Amino acid sequence: MLKLRQYLCKHDFKLIAKHKCTSQNLWQCKKCGVFVIQHWGIGLNYKCKVPNICGWVEVKEELK
Repeated sequence: MLKLRQYLCKHDFKLIAKHKCTSQNLWQCKKCGVFVIQHWGIGLNYKCKVPNICGWVEVKEELK
């Protein structure tokens, strides 16, 4: 269950990983640390404290 400050946070999400087998992205808020798992194949997402599935591949930031 999320903490109250995580519900009230004005999130600033950053993409940190993509799933290696499914159409999912893992985002994390820079301010409060909450994770969002986005399933873009079916258009759903949900927030959690800890990602509850395995198989994430870290996204490396592009050099500018």
